[in-house]
Amino acid sequence: MSSDAIQSIMQDKKLWQGDNLKKIVILLTFIVQLYGTSNSDGLKSYQNFCDSGDSISCAMLGVIYYIGKGVDVDYKKAKILFEKSCHKDTIDGCFGLGLIYYNGHGVTRDYKKAKILFKKSCHDRYNDGCFRLGVMYATAKGVERDWKRARELFYKSCKSGDGRGCSNLGLIYTKAKGVDRDLKRAKKLFAKGCGAGDAKGCTNLGLMYAKGKATKQNMDLAKKYFHQACKIGDAKGCSNLGVIYSDDKSISRDIHKAIEFFSKACNIKDAISCSNLGFIYYNGDGVDQNHIKAKEFFKKACKYGDKNGCNNYKLLKHTSSNI
Repeated sequence: MSSDAIQSIMQDKKLWQGDNLKKIVILLTFIVQLYGTSNSDGLKSYQNFCDSGDSISCAMLGVIYYIGKGVDVDYKKAKILFEKSCHKDTIDGCFGLGLIYYNGHGVTRDYKKAKILFKKSCHDRYNDGCFRLGVMYATAKGVERDWKRARELFYKSCKSGDGRGCSNLGLIYTKAKGVDRDLKRAKKLFAKGCGAGDAKGCTNLGLMYAKGKATKQNMDLAKKYFHQACKIGDAKGCSNLGVIYSDDKSISRDIHKAIEFFSKACNIKDAISCSNLGFIYYNGDGVDQNHIKAKEFFKKACKYGDKNGCNNYKLLKHTSSNI
């Protein structure tokens, strides 16, 4: 058993980032955090402003109930508040309502309605609607797949400062989706996405340095960007660091650091990292051999979708039952 090679997130299955909902509504949650919602008085204030016709307050209240900030998650209340806000053409409210229909939260999933609402909230100063529309055209959700339209929307999102738009635009040029393959342009876009705080942009930039794509191979820079991605919370960034530190042919080999980063990735449900931890403990690679720990990690890997993890878990389970 051996560790898996550096993981590319430039795969069709991993191409389009499935955003954490709290990240999607970052502009709204910033406002909520700014004014605070630590007590019922705060909620009452927002409600009073909303009732008096302030559509922004309605949108903020909608976010509070949508993500459960200081209250129980309540999609029905969130929907009513977003509707009230969007009815007055408030971009924040329309985007929130679009998320409700896109994710099917408290309603029947409806991509057509989501598309209309995201289009309404695609604005120069508000890039989330543009980004989400781009994802819809790239993944053919509720619309016919249209790489040109996706590219235009990711460009608009990127231009307005959304790192996710830059990173996905980079992926379009990497995978030659409706355009000629252009790795140099992709590298610049990953760098822009990473600079704007998008973890997947940092991971892909690190990957280009690790594999010498559109640049000379540079493992120091690869590690730098994988570290940056991992710090922001990207499992592949953490996992790729684990691979670098576990490589027995590398001068960077440090099995304890490898375990640290594989563990971070495994905790973010990266199946391959869980399997790699299983390999380390199964083989006693720089640590005491521990088949019980190995079995636990293979079980996790299996749970997160790694078939090899499932096979190894079954094998160890069968072996231990016969002891």
